[in-house]
Amino acid sequence: MRDRDSSPERLLAELKYLRSEVAYLRTIKVAFDAQNELVRSISSMGQAATGHLMLRALVLQAAHIASKIAQAEECSLLMLGANGAIEESILARGATIRENKKYIMNEVLAEGLAGWVARTRQVALIPDATKDDRWLTLPDQPYTARSVLCLPIIRGRAVIGILTLTHSEPNKFSQHMARIVQTCTAQMALVLDNARLYMKSDRESQPPPQPLPNPSRDSYTLSQLGFYIIDNRGKFLYSNPRLAEIFGYSSTQFVALESILVLISSDDRQVMTDRFTQCFSAPTPQAHLSCQFQGQQKGGTTIGVEINASRARFYGKFTLIGALRAL
Repeated sequence: MRDRDSSPERLLAELKYLRSEVAYLRTIKVAFDAQNELVRSISSMGQAATGHLMLRALVLQAAHIASKIAQAEECSLLMLGANGAIEESILARGATIRENKKYIMNEVLAEGLAGWVARTRQVALIPDATKDDRWLTLPDQPYTARSVLCLPIIRGRAVIGILTLTHSEPNKFSQHMARIVQTCTAQMALVLDNARLYMKSDRESQPPPQPLPNPSRDSYTLSQLGFYIIDNRGKFLYSNPRLAEIFGYSSTQFVALESILVLISSDDRQVMTDRFTQCFSAPTPQAHLSCQFQGQQKGGTTIGVEINASRARFYGKFTLIGALRAL
């Protein structure tokens, strides 16, 4: 049908649809530009810091990136352990003595908004904190909070962190912005959880003469991970260069792939198709996929790979965000 045969109403509808698609793609670009920055930070920090210092540096970087995306004035990020206790934290009020910091963190988890988010696993978007009982204003608070955006950082079924962004003016954070930041928390969860596991491994490792683990199977660095996002058709909306490298493709060739299923051997393709479908259609708010399968490289060679992914929603559309590594 020629354009002149389209009614004005149809043309307006198509224009509205195209604008929504542009906004959707811009959202993805903003989120993944920020996530790329975090991944690049991991690679550099892995060379300069280890253990607790590395985790704290990544928490600082994650808080900085989230603040920049949301154009927030202040940001707090709490890292939670398996028992719900705080393992690491960055507070909006800045440096404070240890006793006061412990009191502040315990108060916000027990009585404040961070605790509500941790318990409900929901995003809290508050236009004006002075009118919301969940927001707890502590004594000697050195900043003013009117607009508040608080999000759970979820890895699998566990809440591993709480991110709180604030602004001194009301109505500064929109639903659109909340979706962008929520997209980033899925990647932050992957990065921070791996950093925490790396810290634990580093702490528990024994010096020689104990034999070192086989690096090809028992240990890996985050620089070896291929990060990605796919839609419900398996189409890549984003991938980092490492993912293409694992399967022997150039970056240009990789973006032209029709589906992630091309990277799965024929023996495992139907099983993985079913698992992707189950993850996308799971009735639970947070769906997670973690498994191993035989991948297929560009030349036809099969390799063992491990995949991890979490489901996230963009404008009503589900996507899977995660990482893949060669075994």
